[in-house]
Amino acid sequence: MVMKEMVDQNVLTLTEKHLVTKQISLMIGYSKDCIKPSCGSCKITNCTNSYSILLEEFKRLYIRIVNPNYPIRQIAISFQDVKDEYYYENYDLFTDVEKVEREKKLQETLVQIKHCYGKNAIFKRMNALDFATAKKRNVIH
Repeated sequence: MVMKEMVDQNVLTLTEKHLVTKQISLMIGYSKDCIKPSCGSCKITNCTNSYSILLEEFKRLYIRIVNPNYPIRQIAISFQDVKDEYYYENYDLFTDVEKVEREKKLQETLVQIKHCYGKNAIFKRMNALDFATAKKRNVIH
């Protein structure tokens, strides 16, 4: 859940800045100091800022690198090879481009609402769950 929220928030940042990515990284830190964090990165076939595409890639990476024997304490995500979406956005033959365009319009609308009314103006349903952290992370100190 926390990783989904992090991907969502960072994808909105990419959308706001009109950027796309072709490579992602994930770091999972565990609650015991006796084990090193799990780290991994991967290149993706689509150069995109689509939440659904990037989330699926992060899920695959998570499954590949996480050690299920230890409780997770930290999660860090990052995007590499970030470029201007106007010149570099592309999709493979198997991507539903209409679906991606609808998603992009929704992401742009969310960015506009958050820009006008603040980060806590609108949330997805997942952010209302008990173990969600987006609202807590958006609190101004």
